[in-house]
Amino acid sequence: MGVAGPVGPATRRGRDTERLPPSDRRAKRCREWTSGRRTAAVTVTPSSNYLTTGQVSCVSVGMFENVLLLVADSLRQDFLATNQTDTPTLDRLRRDGVDFTRARSPGPGTSVSTPALLSGAFPFTYGYKDISPDRPMVAPRLSEAGYDTAGYHSNGWCSAERGYARGFDDFHQFTEDRAADPVVRGVRRLLRELKSGFPNHPRLTDLRRTELGEAVGNRVFEAVARTIPEARNDVTVDASKLHGRLLEWVDATASPRFVWHQYMDTHFPYMAPDSEFTPSEQLWLNYRLTRNRVAGRSIPPAEQRSILGLYREEITYLDRELGTLLRGLESRGELSETLIVFTADHGELLGEFGQFGHRSARLGSPLTHVPLVVWSEDLPARRVHTPVSLVDVVPTIYDYLGVAPPDGLDGRSLRPVIDGDEEPTTPALSEMGHDPMDFGGPPSKETTVVSVETDSDLVVGDWLHDDPPSEDLPEYELLRGRREMLDAGDDSYAGDSDMSGGTKRRLRDLGYLE
Repeated sequence: MGVAGPVGPATRRGRDTERLPPSDRRAKRCREWTSGRRTAAVTVTPSSNYLTTGQVSCVSVGMFENVLLLVADSLRQDFLATNQTDTPTLDRLRRDGVDFTRARSPGPGTSVSTPALLSGAFPFTYGYKDISPDRPMVAPRLSEAGYDTAGYHSNGWCSAERGYARGFDDFHQFTEDRAADPVVRGVRRLLRELKSGFPNHPRLTDLRRTELGEAVGNRVFEAVARTIPEARNDVTVDASKLHGRLLEWVDATASPRFVWHQYMDTHFPYMAPDSEFTPSEQLWLNYRLTRNRVAGRSIPPAEQRSILGLYREEITYLDRELGTLLRGLESRGELSETLIVFTADHGELLGEFGQFGHRSARLGSPLTHVPLVVWSEDLPARRVHTPVSLVDVVPTIYDYLGVAPPDGLDGRSLRPVIDGDEEPTTPALSEMGHDPMDFGGPPSKETTVVSVETDSDLVVGDWLHDDPPSEDLPEYELLRGRREMLDAGDDSYAGDSDMSGGTKRRLRDLGYLE
């Protein structure tokens, strides 16, 4: 299922030699579905809005041919909503599309939130972390319904071995170490060890924690950073790489398509390709951030301001690349037939509560308040200020494509909300089952935190810190019930002892492991 090499020609459906107008292409697809050409996937039930097996209806198939699910890792909603960054592309999508201003991530980190996002079911419903075999993921469902599917990312959590490749025709994780020069590889290894404090060498760890060790380590790191700035980041790729792969794949396939991107441009380490800071300055700031966190020290105000500047630059870079992607799709005649969903898997702490990153049990803003925009040329422009959950995203996609959702989803389609007919019904929950300070530790009910955003408040049940919700609260049964859903004996969970060395290294560089 995973594809590591260049994208080849389409193997399931060839591209039409003559491009038809959108209305004609949609009518042709309806005829194909109902003529039995795809009867291996579907059978038609005239009285239903859906087909009974492949689950696609001609009524809804006509709305969109393609879906782009674009997920920015660690992107806070307030950095877009308050115009803190230069984001003309996202501003346009928010202005001309449906902007959900109170969207909530189902969890505080990728390993928890992304399986929920890509399935439409909260983290505790089907295991915890990783993707259990019974979690109903969107890619297999759409693949069975006749869609070509592609998934691209460079996040160490979203690997094929953790189940993310299931259902994708073209799945590529840009997580390889791209440094061929052994000297550069060695330098990168030294930088990682200096930053994390030599976790595999106890004597060096103890020495690193002394005042002398800290001073020497800082001098060595700064000297290396200034000498070899190209060693600053070897575990993620920029958005341009994902977009290049996507456009190559679009040229080699035919509609209908489903694409998922997980962008790492807005994730730690904060390093923008085009920055007012030099590469060595960026590397030094990220090093200082990690070292202060490991040592339990506060971040000096001047460094905090610089880190916020880097974060804004990352957002601006991603926005510019999104504009390039949309122009590329438009030049190919694809944009008018595409539904775009832009969101983030979770937010980020940037000094709040004295913390940076998302290894935190504070399941409220800004850690779980994320952007959510649904855009197409055919949808109305509006803003929705009622809390919604990201587990509603995949059911919404199913609805617009006419694909019946599988059983067992927690989310509900937002299409009636977009049409102005209904209010959201899915609770805007976030849940976590592990102690964030023991990231590789197993989940348990004793380390569970569950929060829900209501119209007027954020209600939290924090069993991790012995602060469960009051039984008098209207939300008590909901929070308690979610906690009971956590299966602490779930064997789909993988602690860091089960990770390969390469995965541990990448996750350490991304700030998940010390």
